[in-house]
Amino acid sequence: MGRYDIAVIGGGPAGYIAAVRGAQLGAEVVLFEKDVLGGTCLNRGCIPTKTYLKGAEIIHHIQMASMYGIDVNENFSVDMKKAVKNKNSVVNQLTQGVGALLKSNQVHVIDGEAYLESEHEIICDGKKYMADSIILCGGSKVDRVPIPGIEGKNVLTSDQILDIYERPKRLVIIGGGVVGCEIASVFKYYGSEVTIIEAESRILPRMDEDISRALTSAFKTEKIDVIIPTYHPGKEFAALLDCLEQQSCPVSRIIVMNTEELFWDTTWEKEHPCLEVHHLKKENFDHGGTRRQAAELSDGDVMVFLTQDAMPADKNTVSHLVKALNSQENIGAAYARQLPNSSCSFVEAYTRSFNYPDQSGVKTKDDLPVLGIKTFFCSNVCAAYKKDIYKKLGGFVEKTIFNEDMIYAAGLIHAGYGIAYAADAKVVHSHNYSCSQQFHRNFDLGVSQAQYPEIFDGVPSEGEGLRLVKKTFSYLIKHGKRYLIPGFIIQSGCKYAGYFMGKRYKKLSKKMILRCTMNQTYWNESK
Repeated sequence: MGRYDIAVIGGGPAGYIAAVRGAQLGAEVVLFEKDVLGGTCLNRGCIPTKTYLKGAEIIHHIQMASMYGIDVNENFSVDMKKAVKNKNSVVNQLTQGVGALLKSNQVHVIDGEAYLESEHEIICDGKKYMADSIILCGGSKVDRVPIPGIEGKNVLTSDQILDIYERPKRLVIIGGGVVGCEIASVFKYYGSEVTIIEAESRILPRMDEDISRALTSAFKTEKIDVIIPTYHPGKEFAALLDCLEQQSCPVSRIIVMNTEELFWDTTWEKEHPCLEVHHLKKENFDHGGTRRQAAELSDGDVMVFLTQDAMPADKNTVSHLVKALNSQENIGAAYARQLPNSSCSFVEAYTRSFNYPDQSGVKTKDDLPVLGIKTFFCSNVCAAYKKDIYKKLGGFVEKTIFNEDMIYAAGLIHAGYGIAYAADAKVVHSHNYSCSQQFHRNFDLGVSQAQYPEIFDGVPSEGEGLRLVKKTFSYLIKHGKRYLIPGFIIQSGCKYAGYFMGKRYKKLSKKMILRCTMNQTYWNESK
């Protein structure tokens, strides 16, 4: 039987500090701990979460680096096994430090569960210990709330989640106290979609209301819906869905407006829970009307429009797009940089770089004298829109053969809003159109501009087209590609011929129009 001046039950912060101080004052001290020294804070609370939060801070710095002119490879990933290993290393080091502190102060540490036999007697593992004074520092443990389903395999305590080896795609945290908010912060930056459920009227209900309000604001994330019109989607579309679900900025819903149900693979809906498909007939598709219909289905704060052949270049495409959209209060739309795919022709690759440079920027009404029609440029190949501004301005036009994005963008500019170009939000998208295809596309482009003279007549586009031609000529010569010039001349001629005739479509017969357009359904339905 051991006899001591002071016995401390519990080796957490209160217990080991009391034991050390008692020993420093000359007392014979024994400390009982049934688990590990350091208590909840060191082993399962403050220290582990702060270790994870340091990782979250690093992720945040990576995401913000481009704002400071620092190019960082953002194709990073979170390895939870390594994160757990690092956390355990930090905890073990500090736990050993507590043990060393107790040893250096000659505190006798006993591993085991202790309980009181009497006022001065302690029993631990069948042995009796006596102490003049006993300090109880039992601490606390995580308890499970008695609600249905609490024993499910995917239901974890705040202790257990610190040791998981796989990042959850979606995480619901019951309880918005300090621990819940810390865990929410960690996994938000690690890429999980996090929801906090709190019974009180606010998170951190036992803390100052100003702190609660500030953290609520920091936590609040915009709901993002991705909208994709499709026609006969194939395996590339399946890859696009996978890519969207892996974005660092979580996507709430993927709304697909699919033309002709016959070409739709129903397994996609089973594999992607956030996917929502709406089928329509080919004759009912319209570039403006179909996207307008999809926008009405969306309840997101931000709507990201994609085409089915635009593949995000990395997992941060949506994040960068939304960041650009929110960089200034008056920005109503943001569009991504388009990169050529591996099969892209030399000339088309240069056209991509001409239209989509590596420098971001914001266009406003003040840029019209310099940029002309390019002020209105915004491509729905990959573009994000603030839903509140979209609704305020009336959205995409109901019916248009082409150019629904520029028509809406022009409305934005004239209403005093800005359009952001996000060069770091990248999608792979390009086409090697034939001369015939270029003619038809540009015919429809000319038609769309002719139908909206109030927008396009004051900002002619021929000058921008001519500038592209001159730049391309110089580029081909500079890079020793003179043999491509004849083909480029023919292709440019087809583009201009199509555009010229489209601008004057009212002078053409219906038969001629149908031969020139790439969208015959539009004319068959038009009155």
